[in-house]
Amino acid sequence: MDKLFRYELINYIAKLNNAQSYLEIGIHDGACMQRIEIPNRTGIDPNSKCPGQKWCTQFYPFTSDIYFRAIKNEKFDIIFIDGLHRGEQVVKDIDNS
Repeated sequence: MDKLFRYELINYIAKLNNAQSYLEIGIHDGACMQRIEIPNRTGIDPNSKCPGQKWCTQFYPFTSDIYFRAIKNEKFDIIFIDGLHRGEQVVKDIDNS
């Protein structure tokens, strides 16, 4: 069986739902973000290993906690949470999303 990459699953879901906006929390090196086929892509990562703005429509170089405090009522069709990788933070990101 072939390996399914996360960006393939995200793009599949996006196509099924005609998604127009995407938020990725924790873009790291951009491996996923650069392959996302959604027109409006927002990335958040205070320690990005790449120039986030290269693949993002909007890029915020700070934590998701700061982002969610500063940006209210922004809506996204798809949100991919891949940030701090700690249970407590993932729950906060889900709640804030």
